[in-house]
Amino acid sequence: MIQVMGWIGSRGARSLLAAAALLAVVSGCTDSGDSSGAETPQGQHTATPAVSPTGGPDAARASRQLNAEKIHARVNAGLDAYLPQFGEGAKSPCSSASARLFTPDCAAAVTAMQSLVAELDAGSSGRQFGTLRAVLTKVTEAAGTYQRLECQNNPKTASVRKQCLTSGATIAQSPTDIRHGAVLALTGK
Repeated sequence: MIQVMGWIGSRGARSLLAAAALLAVVSGCTDSGDSSGAETPQGQHTATPAVSPTGGPDAARASRQLNAEKIHARVNAGLDAYLPQFGEGAKSPCSSASARLFTPDCAAAVTAMQSLVAELDAGSSGRQFGTLRAVLTKVTEAAGTYQRLECQNNPKTASVRKQCLTSGATIAQSPTDIRHGAVLALTGK
């Protein structure tokens, strides 16, 4: 090391040591913690599960995480099927700015969203799904209002139309909100 310092200089040696320390930290962070050092054919370490053999808090945490990942996958699959047909936000037939809000086009989007919400609602119990469940409840209420008021039949009463606009806006925004709720569930919120 002394020869290196003389050759590079003290500033260069410090930089070299800092780079070596950084490399050691990065290497340690990417290691899966597998004490056996087993490697896959691609040269990557194998993952070790976060489940303790006694089934304690680590097992419960791993179970909640696995459940959140399953819900997240179901959200993605459901939205992948919903979005090409109905869109979201301003591209939704239920957008408050859409001429299709008071038509069967929006009613079909409402029905499809209700199906998705019912599917997601079944597996999203527990505190970690608080945000997602709040979104699902809000969407269910908006869909119920839209259907109860028969908004697809172009109501003439101003107060009914206003409720339809509010419900339609919630349905149009729901894919984004549901996706956000699923992501928060992965973090336990």
